Amino acid sequence: MKKNFLVAFFAITAAACSACDDSQNVKKGDTGTESNYSISVLIDDESAGEVDITTMQDKVQSVTAGGQESQAIAISDIIEQSTGLKGADLDKYLCDYESGDDGFRPSSKGDRCPPLSCSYTTKSYLNVESNNLFYADDAPQTNGCYNVHHVSKIILITSTESTNPPIEQPPAESAWEIAIYVDGVEFAKVDISTLETNAGGFVDISTIFKAVGVSVDLSSAKCEGVAEDGYRPSTGKNEACHELLSCEDFAKGDVSLDDKHKLVIKDAETCYGTKFLNRIDIVTK
Repeated sequence: MKKNFLVAFFAITAAACSACDDSQNVKKGDTGTESNYSISVLIDDESAGEVDITTMQDKVQSVTAGGQESQAIAISDIIEQSTGLKGADLDKYLCDYESGDDGFRPSSKGDRCPPLSCSYTTKSYLNVESNNLFYADDAPQTNGCYNVHHVSKIILITSTESTNPPIEQPPAESAWEIAIYVDGVEFAKVDISTLETNAGGFVDISTIFKAVGVSVDLSSAKCEGVAEDGYRPSTGKNEACHELLSCEDFAKGDVSLDDKHKLVIKDAETCYGTKFLNRIDIVTK
């Protein structure tokens, strides 16, 4: 409902909206505000207001990220709408974000994903269809943990630094590593937080394969994701996923960069996916 509404809302003119009937209008909460599409903006944990992004259709723009074009609003525009801060004023603050799904914040990863200067928000965007945070191709390089899904809060923190803090790459041995095994033998490990994300903020399996140099014939090999607790779809309770997928189909999936590391395989049974992915097995024999 939310996605359909936003696509329609930003695609039609205000005049056309005046003709909408009650079934097309978004319901208001008890407070009279639209909570489903509002972003809370805080400064040093104190509320600076809320922004209803459906009132910002004049700020929607087409943004290309990872070769995909999305309709989005710059985070800097949302901050300005709520606080009036813009331009050089943004340098005085660091920005953190919170997911409306599970409360995830990049800063929860500690030194791996510290809050960045709010000056970065001119290259940071909110996808109006998904409420996902993403970065333009020409934005400063950031780790994947800065891609927050279903953003509900933007948190500004008064900075004691006049310049942007350095963006630390995570250590080689980290919770973001995924091991690739070929015929039961470890082939490589990759820290997925260092890889390019798609427009949705996920890391494509095909990107992982490319990063580690997988050279097997994906159309004839079989693939399976393994969770950190050893769970495998091929031995799980759902018999529909006991047969391994071809690696060609498996490569259509992606992995989330939140704490759950959720694997989802497009156009396949949901039981082929798993949370807390930490290994991919490739079987050629």
